[in-house]
Amino acid sequence: MNDMSAKAHTPVAAPIARWSRLAQTLLGTTLGRSMVLVAAVVAGDMLLPGIAPSPIRRLMALLAGICPQRPAHSYTIAGVQLPIEARMLGMFAGVTTVVLVFATSARAQRFRFPAPRALALVVLGFTAMAFDGTNALFYDLGLPHAYAPDLRVRLITGLLAGIAMGVFLVPTLAAAVTPAPPRSARPTWGDLSVIALGSGGFGLLVASGWASLLLPLAFVGAFGVVLAFTLINRTILSAAVWPAQGEAHVLWWPEICGVILALLELALLAWLRHLIGQ
Repeated sequence: MNDMSAKAHTPVAAPIARWSRLAQTLLGTTLGRSMVLVAAVVAGDMLLPGIAPSPIRRLMALLAGICPQRPAHSYTIAGVQLPIEARMLGMFAGVTTVVLVFATSARAQRFRFPAPRALALVVLGFTAMAFDGTNALFYDLGLPHAYAPDLRVRLITGLLAGIAMGVFLVPTLAAAVTPAPPRSARPTWGDLSVIALGSGGFGLLVASGWASLLLPLAFVGAFGVVLAFTLINRTILSAAVWPAQGEAHVLWWPEICGVILALLELALLAWLRHLIGQ
């Protein structure tokens, strides 16, 4: 009877156990804790009444400081403009993909920079975005250029640059949080392949223009922006305020402070852009 009962519960218990292990892995790392806090903040901005009448408008207000939000440079879903332009949408979605893949790995706290060949390939992604941005600038100025600007190219090169940013940011944070791990770990080609597939899938979803994806895509863009700011702040706080040896006693506080600083920085940038625009 006991054997039969155990078998009956196994199909249900196994998925629960896997999700439980994943949750423990996420919340056990600064990447995971940062993602949870940022998701709560961005979802709160979308759901709670604020200075704008709709979730998209509230996200646009949140991100106004880092992006000019030009319609011609932005994707529209069901006739509604996404809160950030195509290149930045790709960039911060790329960062999000890197962080998500690394955060679900038990090696996250021990990550160091990839091997030289993988690192060179990643750097090429940022170079591609720089070339596309320069080409677009030349086009706008009426100077000789290689091709007419295209939203799809902006999105793709943004994704490549975002991957590069994430691959640099995560090991930098890991080194600040755990400066001398017992064993360091490098992102593998498998990790980079999953990141590339995830980023490519996101690009396809944006290009699809499906109306039902408006809010999820807007959420991902805003999430990536706040997350990138948070992780940069978290790295600085780890070095300046909470040395790695003492962080066990202040669990969650470095991440909470990182998110608060990110929101203050975005508000300051929005205020400065408003002043300049007057």
